[in-house]
Amino acid sequence: MLFQESSRAIFAKFICGLLFSVPLASGCSNGDQAAPAQEALPLESPVLEFLEAGERQQFREVWPYGFEPSTERLHATLPALGDVELFADGHTRIRATPYFDASSARIIESPWSYSIRARGVGRHQEIEALAEPSRAVHEPGVATFFYGSELSVEYRNVTDGLKLFVHVHEAPTGSGPVIVQFDQDLEELVIDSNVNGLIARHGDRGVFQWTGLVAFDETGRDLPVEMRSDAQGLSFAVNDTDAVYPITIDPLATDPVWIRSSAQEESNFGQQIVSGNVNNSDFFDVLVSQSSYSGFSNRQGRVLLFVGTEDGIPFGADLSLTGDTTNEVFGVATRINADITGDGCNDLVVGAPGFDGERGRVLAYRLFDCSGPEPILDPALVWETAGQGGAERFGQALDLADINCNGWPDLVIGAPVRNSSAGAIDVYTRTPGGAAPFELEFSHPSPENFAGYGWTVHRLGEFNGAPYSTSARCESFSVGGYNFNFGQGLVDVFFHDNDGILSDPIRIDGPSTLSGFGLALSSIPSPQGTSVNGHPLDALAIGYPSLDGFDQPGGVQIYEYSPSTDDLELIWEKEGPHGDSRFGRSLAGRIDLNGNG
Repeated sequence: MLFQESSRAIFAKFICGLLFSVPLASGCSNGDQAAPAQEALPLESPVLEFLEAGERQQFREVWPYGFEPSTERLHATLPALGDVELFADGHTRIRATPYFDASSARIIESPWSYSIRARGVGRHQEIEALAEPSRAVHEPGVATFFYGSELSVEYRNVTDGLKLFVHVHEAPTGSGPVIVQFDQDLEELVIDSNVNGLIARHGDRGVFQWTGLVAFDETGRDLPVEMRSDAQGLSFAVNDTDAVYPITIDPLATDPVWIRSSAQEESNFGQQIVSGNVNNSDFFDVLVSQSSYSGFSNRQGRVLLFVGTEDGIPFGADLSLTGDTTNEVFGVATRINADITGDGCNDLVVGAPGFDGERGRVLAYRLFDCSGPEPILDPALVWETAGQGGAERFGQALDLADINCNGWPDLVIGAPVRNSSAGAIDVYTRTPGGAAPFELEFSHPSPENFAGYGWTVHRLGEFNGAPYSTSARCESFSVGGYNFNFGQGLVDVFFHDNDGILSDPIRIDGPSTLSGFGLALSSIPSPQGTSVNGHPLDALAIGYPSLDGFDQPGGVQIYEYSPSTDDLELIWEKEGPHGDSRFGRSLAGRIDLNGNG
């Protein structure tokens, strides 16, 4: 089956209120914010491990917005922040996500860390020291620490980072503002602060901040609140006059760089989500791209690898690979569906079309060393190539397919801005024993000017069953040029003749001007069950989401190869429900949603 899906929609879970890295959403009120946590049940002695509250399936369903558990800690990789660890003794540590540098081929560990832990609650006259939590509870996407019946501290993993709620359940005795104190541990950080927040700097760069502080009572009424940071730690002071308890203190923690990248069409977390088996296990692994991620450079881009286990996909990334130049947008195109090195495990290919002033480049990595008895996570750069020169966005699209029928994956790369935006593709073949994993076999320029040819490419598998006379598997591929003829768009389909020779492509034109035909390509097993000499054939799905969103609804067409005519046949078409629906902007195939095989 085939369905339309947006990667942004997959990850679009928003919570009103203050979040890591975004302000209070327009139209939301305090009533939309998290309710105070349930009342704690004190234990006689601290238990330094997390108690799970929820079924296993519930924890998996919140991916990637949850925490990976172990006995004494929870861990997650947050795209908006970094690596977060929550320890059952109550302290929380935030660090930059360690990453594998794209060009230097070395792991870069976080040069800084920030830790906090609740220390006391009360009023100015008397602050009661807090012991270790009496209970630490892990629910899907939420971790809560209970300090007797007085205080609980709640962390939530959400779309834009780590959400923090500090709940004071009972009014402390005495007069004056309510004070909640945290120990604050800094490594290689310098703090600048005021009553509304703080920013932590590593060298001359802000890497972490608290800001946007609010507090409210059980009715949702705002309460005056201030933040202090000094040598003694971090503290919050709340005026609780006439407040209905419990009250909640809700600070905002952000990475300042994340805010800047979010203003640049966001960080594109989830722009591509691909799966494969990179360690030859019984479980699929997932690679998520974040092509406009900004770390030490603006929009350098990165990809995050999550290695599957018997419990599903983990919440903490096993590896982050990061571009190393400004505006490189490393990760626009990715694949982990083929073994390039021949060691039995799938490898990674990444496109970075913004590299060197949009000249673009493509890099191939071994992720696991599978040459020994047990796979070892040991990333290494095994191949790299760049565009011919000038702005061509080489690497905007790519895919792996066995084009020369020798049993090894070959590589098709799009360069949609080459030749004054006419576009082109380069085809690299894999020859065992060669000096390099890939060697350039041929280039194919756009048949028309300004077509954006190569903006999309897609492996089709066995599209026409050729070659009939051999046992070799020859795979086909398709190329989209969405901007041809004022946005009408075109798609070229390359497949083989009976002798396994790649033929000139068959061209499919879009339905109308501004349809954006070819902006999305996918494939599915033949809906009609077509096969040739025992070779089951694939069908090609083409999305045309419309470049004129006011009038055209967009749509999807599915084509199959017809053995009787040796040509392509349109077998299915569906338009969107209304204008500006962008129907067909993203496609995902090979998913059996109704369970019929």
